[in-house]
Amino acid sequence: VLAVLFAELAFLSRVTTIGVIPGLFLFALLCGHWRVVFGWASIFCWGGYLVINTCWVIFVRQFARYELIENAASTRVEMFSPWHLAYYPIKSWGMLGPLTFCLVVIGIAIFVRHVVRRQLSKAEIFSFCWLLGYFGFQLYLCANEVRYFFFGLPGFAWLAGNVFVFLGSDRPRWVGAIGVAFCSLVFCGSNVINSPQGIWGYDAVAARLAREELGGNVLAACVGDQDLITRILCKDDERRFGVLRGDRVLALRLPGYAGVDAHVVAQTGSDVMRLLELGRVRYVVTFVADVGAEHRLRKEMKIAHDTVVSAGDRFVLLEKRSFHEMNGRENVTRGVLWLWRYTGELPDGPSELPVVIPTAGLEIKRAAER
Repeated sequence: VLAVLFAELAFLSRVTTIGVIPGLFLFALLCGHWRVVFGWASIFCWGGYLVINTCWVIFVRQFARYELIENAASTRVEMFSPWHLAYYPIKSWGMLGPLTFCLVVIGIAIFVRHVVRRQLSKAEIFSFCWLLGYFGFQLYLCANEVRYFFFGLPGFAWLAGNVFVFLGSDRPRWVGAIGVAFCSLVFCGSNVINSPQGIWGYDAVAARLAREELGGNVLAACVGDQDLITRILCKDDERRFGVLRGDRVLALRLPGYAGVDAHVVAQTGSDVMRLLELGRVRYVVTFVADVGAEHRLRKEMKIAHDTVVSAGDRFVLLEKRSFHEMNGRENVTRGVLWLWRYTGELPDGPSELPVVIPTAGLEIKRAAER
């Protein structure tokens, strides 16, 4: 009962934890615990686990369009294709790190030796079942992403630990374990130090915005607007600013993995001005990409910037900052951020624009408009 309870809590935290369950059943069968697997208590508990979680998935999938594995067209592969079968073994070097990977390879060799000599311990059988069950689960999903194999890593840890068990005496075990832990800490520390710095530019924009006496809504017609939203919320202690995403107001644009074409709402400058009025937008953040980063500049971003620049004295430039976004050590997006304030009159009251949630197919409107 406790095992099912913990499994249920894990499932509600992360759906892919269900991939661990087949390995647990396989371990029980290989160890001869048939009554545990096929007993009435086990059938009732695990049957309830499957029924409850199946109903849960059916319920939540209506609010998670394009977020399910079956809709992730960019990562879908054939179940038994060579690339799918080899994907996670190939990626294990990057997932484990060089030192742990070498230990796992040695651990596998020791495991094979024990299989031939029929000297397998229950710990070795358990790690084998864990990896085999979770790998089979990933084969069934037919979606190749490194992060999906996170819950398979404990199986590798047990195989690596098998090396120290094989050493026999306590002193080599302690020296080896401490040495591996130290090298792993150094390796992880170097990765943290050398990791990409992320996004630069929005902190200065949010700080400048926080100094404004006049509150109001902010339209984020720029790349990486989630970072801007977070920084504005952190600096806006009095909650004077609301942020409208450009990819939900000027256009309906979903992430690339959804495989859905964008619908640009603001086709002209007059469309932009109309949406600014409906959204009670007082501030606009626009983005201009440098040479080589034009692919990050969406159509609605360009229309918004051109509209603001050509509007004359209706907009005042408050801040202009360079922008850098590092998605990797060599993948850099550069450009310029512009923070504008609208000087015209805006109607009283809250925004009239609906809150659009494409992943749930929802459009939340004001009560008066229903």
